[in-house]
Order: sequence, then structure tokens, then C-alpha cells
Amino acid sequence: MGEPGGYGTHPLGALQARLDQQIPHLYRDLALYLQVLREVLPMSLDQACSHLATQVYPRRYNRMRPLARRQLHRRLKTLLRLCCSFLTVEQLLSLASQITRERQRLALREQANLLRRLEGEMGTPPAEEGGARTPSGGGALPSGSIQLNLSPPLTGPAFSFPFPLHGPVSPAGASPAGEEEVEADSASDGLPPELIAALDDASEDLETPWSDGQLPRDPVLLIHCLECLDVALGRRLRNLSHSVNVELLRAGLTAGLLPVPVLDAVLNGQIEPQGAPANLLRLPFLPADKAFPHQAPMGVLLRTVDLEMEQPRLRTCRRRLLRHRQEILKMAESSHRLQRRLQAHHAERLWRHDSQLNPPEGI
Repeated sequence: MGEPGGYGTHPLGALQARLDQQIPHLYRDLALYLQVLREVLPMSLDQACSHLATQVYPRRYNRMRPLARRQLHRRLKTLLRLCCSFLTVEQLLSLASQITRERQRLALREQANLLRRLEGEMGTPPAEEGGARTPSGGGALPSGSIQLNLSPPLTGPAFSFPFPLHGPVSPAGASPAGEEEVEADSASDGLPPELIAALDDASEDLETPWSDGQLPRDPVLLIHCLECLDVALGRRLRNLSHSVNVELLRAGLTAGLLPVPVLDAVLNGQIEPQGAPANLLRLPFLPADKAFPHQAPMGVLLRTVDLEMEQPRLRTCRRRLLRHRQEILKMAESSHRLQRRLQAHHAERLWRHDSQLNPPEGI
């Protein structure tokens, strides 16, 4: 007797048919959102830079030579045009896939580094560690004891925030729409190069469902894809903001550079900025910082929240995308519930099938 056949897929098939009908409309609304964004982005960026030049640093802008001012405007337009060429659904899907692989690579490295630290702590005899002391300064703790103190248990990028508010200008910072660089991380500290290479190769083999440049046809994966698209769009706008700040610093208009970690920290909610006009960032005043002796540092930071607040057309497109997300989320919940029921039903059929092949022996 062979194994029972697969379970029915009629409810899931109907759900899949609904999703297949919605995906073209979702793609159209995504493309429309990006089209409107490409149309309104030049005016929003010009307003932000104009506020810096005329309201924040008017004396510096007045001292610039006419040729330097024309070159600055030309470079800003070039950066904007280059970034807008990458604001398409296909390009954002590609960047979302790359960001996902970056996170997978970082997770693998952090896991390997943590395992090496644990193995080193467990494999090191107490004599080599100098002997663990009690908090009161007494003798060594008995074997198996736990020592409680206020020192941090782990170190790494997630537990530290070391970055300057100014620094040398990096040539790589002036290309916001080029290939995304792999962000530096300290999770691989202490790992041998061959292990790092092996982890990187393993992460490259982990393909995302939207690596082919198309929206996934699974509702759960589609929700995840939409979230990654938002992250990719924020990355593009952040890169453009950083490149604009680099050009403003090179032209002598601003006094210092807000590095990428600062921009990311603000976007992630780790730093609370002071009040500033839309698409501008004003950090809390730091008296000890010699780069900004008279005023709080300011720079450009393009954010979808500010852009949508200023542009009604963009808000309308966002509302359409939110409606799509709500409908797809309901489909994802229904799909998960149906999958669980079908798996339980299939497991019951397998159990009955295996019980018939192996009947209980009589007493």
C-alpha cells in the first residue's frame, strides 16, 4: 500500500487566485508612488538646500564665488538625477535583496563570533583567567557559581555607539545611486579569514524570493517584501542625503559632515533630533564639539515621512499602498491558518496509514 496522496488545495487555490489578481494592481501603485516621488524629490531637495544656504549659512553662501555656486548646483542636480534613475520597482527589489543578504551575512558572523567567545570562556581554565573574585574582594568563587556585576556581557556594534560628528570626506560618499557597499561591521573581530570567507559564501547562497526582480506570489513573503522595499527606499534617500551633505561640505557651505551612522541612528530612532524644517536634520547641540562652536550641526536628511507630509499626491499613493498591505496581511493570516489545518489533516492521514501498515500486536 503506498502513501496517501497530497492534501487538497482548493481553499488555498482560491486565495492564490485573489492574490494573483491583486499583484498587478500593487505593482502599478508601487510604480506610481515612485513616479510621483521622482517628480517631487527635486523641489523638496532644493527647498532643504535653499534653507541651509539662505537661512542657516547665508554668510558662507554669500562668500562663495559665482563659479563655485554654479558648480555646486550642477553637482547637486547630477546626484539627484543619478538617484532618481534608481528609484524604480525593479531597482528597489534588487537593493532589498542585497540588504537582506547583508543582514543574513551579519547574523551568521555574529552567531559564529558569539559561539567562539562562549567556547573560549568555557574552555579556559580558571587559573588562566586569574581566578574569579567575589564582588567583596574575597577568594575565588566555587566551581559552578555565577558572578553578577555591572560590566556589559557582550561588545559589538549593537552595544556601542562610537562615531564622530565630523571627519574626513570619503570619495565613496558622493555616489548615492551606485552599487551598495557592504557596511563595515565588527561582528567578525577575532574570526579567522577562512571562516569569514566561508560565512560570506554561505550567505551568498541564501537567495530571497524576490531576487528575480518580481514580487513574490506568497502572501507571507509579499508582506516581508513590502517591508524590505521600504527599507531599500530609505537607504536610497539616506545615500542621497549623505552625498548632498558631502557636496555642501566640499563647497564650504557647511562647517562639518554628519556621517552615515548618525543619519541611520536618527532614522532608527536612536537619536532624537531637534526641531528643523522638513528634510533637514538638526542634532542636539554639543558644547564640546569644536567643529560646531556656535550652533547645533545641521544637514540634509530626506525622509519619506517628510516628503509625504509635504506632498498630497505622495500621501494619496501611500494610502493606496497601505490598503494593499492590509488586504495582503489578511490573506497571509488566512493562508497560515489554512496551511496549519491542511498540515494537521495530512498528518492524521499519514498516522492512520502507518497504523494500518503496523497493526498493534495482540496480548
